[in-house]
Amino acid sequence: MTRRSKAYRSLIQFFMYMKLKVNFYIVLLILALLSVFSIFGLVNVCFASEQEIEFKIFDKGDVSGYCEEAYFVVKNEADWVRVWEKHTFIREPKELPLAVDFSVNFVVCAFMGQRPTTGYSIDVERVWTDGKHVFVEVLKRRPPKGFAVDEMITCPYVMVLIQKTDMPFVFHVVDENGDGVETIFSEFPSTGLAIMVLSLLCLMVFMLKIKKGKGKE
Repeated sequence: MTRRSKAYRSLIQFFMYMKLKVNFYIVLLILALLSVFSIFGLVNVCFASEQEIEFKIFDKGDVSGYCEEAYFVVKNEADWVRVWEKHTFIREPKELPLAVDFSVNFVVCAFMGQRPTTGYSIDVERVWTDGKHVFVEVLKRRPPKGFAVDEMITCPYVMVLIQKTDMPFVFHVVDENGDGVETIFSEFPSTGLAIMVLSLLCLMVFMLKIKKGKGKE
């Protein structure tokens, strides 16, 4: 192979590399834009016109068999039986699930997770809707400094009844000590699913480009 041929080949490989690099940055740009659109979409949802939703405390306490932090909505009898069995498995005698008419209501559950002492609590402070989502504000409280507590494992929880709805739920979990707000999607919204699928497709295209580039070398 002549020097000129080698030079041409090197030049072609360089342009292929640059093309692959450009494609890589295009994919990164697309993913960044999708993330920005997703964030702005969530902001728009949060600041849209709001309407309060009535709720009723169904069950609340600090002793539960559900000792991991969790936030979810129970929508049918079968799921309710499973949740209740886990929630009450440490209780004796065994308790039957509290009666819920799931043709009318849902049960919103918030479990704080395991805590080392008494004095911790969790509450549903507010439920509202923007017409597209149902937002549930959950407040986690810790015992104040100097507050007398007992050294025992607790698992605070709260369950509330709300009217049945087809809208997806979003939990806003607030720590009373100001550790910020955690946003948890009880069900993945369709927009979020679309963003995830599109991101995966972009990643697949990028990986195929890399594979083709390696195959030609």
